[in-house]
Amino acid sequence: MCVTALYNVAVQIGTNRIVMSGSKFHYPMGRPDLPPEDEKEWRLRQTRATLAILEKPVEGVTVFTQQDLFP
Repeated sequence: MCVTALYNVAVQIGTNRIVMSGSKFHYPMGRPDLPPEDEKEWRLRQTRATLAILEKPVEGVTVFTQQDLFP
């Protein structure tokens, strides 16, 4: 599994689960534009959703977007 903003890189390294971070590539699991407490909550929510993806069966390369994580 790869959490990234760079889809092409994730595909090139052969990742089977790609989570598009919804953030800039400098901060795939962070949002420095938010106040510290809000960023902490965002990161925690993002991490929990990303870990839940590990429980989903996939075949081949599967891309998960922010809409998949937070419908």
